[in-house]
Amino acid sequence: MFPFRRKHQVKDMVDEYLETAGQCVDKFVQGFEALLSQGRSAQFDRLVEECHRAEAACDDIRRRVEGILYEKALIPQSRGDVLGLLESLDHVPNKADHTLRTAQDEALDVPGHFAGQVREIVKVNAQAFQSLREAVRCLFEDIDEVRTHTREVDEKESVSDVLERKLIRTVFRTPDVAGDQRILLRDLIHDMGGVSDRCENVADRLIVLAVKRLV
Repeated sequence: MFPFRRKHQVKDMVDEYLETAGQCVDKFVQGFEALLSQGRSAQFDRLVEECHRAEAACDDIRRRVEGILYEKALIPQSRGDVLGLLESLDHVPNKADHTLRTAQDEALDVPGHFAGQVREIVKVNAQAFQSLREAVRCLFEDIDEVRTHTREVDEKESVSDVLERKLIRTVFRTPDVAGDQRILLRDLIHDMGGVSDRCENVADRLIVLAVKRLV
């Protein structure tokens, strides 16, 4: 897929992107923990901003990689593979940032009796990204292990789906939750789960890239 020297150049750039995306997902987790434990607060607002800065940094890295690739650092086919991978990866920090900012913009308060379930959803979606990060690295380092980690992504996405449906049913069956709040909470829960959905989309692309490298 890549000449040896160029492979390492690309790997270094992708590693930088993954590290920054990981920081964005970490702030996503920390931000929701602050919201659940303290409500809307200065700390929550700070974490929302840090998540957004990490997401913006991901965009900067992606654009820098695009510039390098279009200077013919790679053959056209490989260039398209890397660009497509980064474009699909970029949806993950975008979703994490969007979800946290939505909670801030809509001034959402999550009722305390839902906090444990929300934490589980946030946690499993962050885990999906962690598995995805390993899958991407294996594309360059140990291609035989790509499927191992993409299966983990699929498993986490499935767990997230189950948790989302369970919590949404609980929200709509809890008498003391107002109708408009139910809708906002439902949408927020879907957005949280959207992180693992996007991880799964990238995992599907990785499997195709792995097959291309093995052929």
